[in-house]
Amino acid sequence: SEMAVPLALGERVIGVLNVESPRAHAFDESDVRLLATLAGTLSAIIVNNNLLEAISRERERLAILSEALRQLIASLDLSAVVETALQFAPRLGAQHAYILLLGESAEANFHATLPGLDHFSEAEAHAFAQTISGQGLEKWVLENQRPALVPDTRLDARWYTDPSHAEEEPARSVVAVPLRTQRGLLSGVLAYTHSVPGAFSEEQAPLIESIAGQVAVALENATLYEQMHTQERSATA
Repeated sequence: SEMAVPLALGERVIGVLNVESPRAHAFDESDVRLLATLAGTLSAIIVNNNLLEAISRERERLAILSEALRQLIASLDLSAVVETALQFAPRLGAQHAYILLLGESAEANFHATLPGLDHFSEAEAHAFAQTISGQGLEKWVLENQRPALVPDTRLDARWYTDPSHAEEEPARSVVAVPLRTQRGLLSGVLAYTHSVPGAFSEEQAPLIESIAGQVAVALENATLYEQMHTQERSATA
């Protein structure tokens, strides 16, 4: 014998509660009513657990955003802001990070914690920034002005592999988002990476976009602060 009732909340069916017995005619209408009652209770428990999980995820998201904002506004030093953004990788489930910055009055620049790309000289950083902004995933992000989630860089034609990583690519999963100034101008790309393919999901993109927004504002403020002090020094020279 077998008896089954839907697990539902209102008109939304979320599953089935099934009971079986080796005996023939083991169930009657009273058993069906009892099982239906149990199914209603179980449905409510499942939905409540899902809500609690959603609330927990939202709390974690807000905690990460709050921490990011606190750290980013702690300094108006451009290098410190960049370092803060890069070091936030572990909180987002990433291993490494990099930033491509498009200077309005200076050359494009590149900063990273990725092995092999984390000790560039100033000239090398400028050259690499020019390369990826012209032919890499970063070019796609800038042109389309939206995030890119790459499950496996080995299978994505947009990804530029540095010659030093030809045999072993340290970034197999990547989520890259555009950086925009408070005036809405594109100022670069912020990306977080992992050595394991498929490490990021679509659900993570909104959080990383939110952090990118905070990073972009902090970078712009630090740049303006630096320009102001440069002008002050020039005026008193």
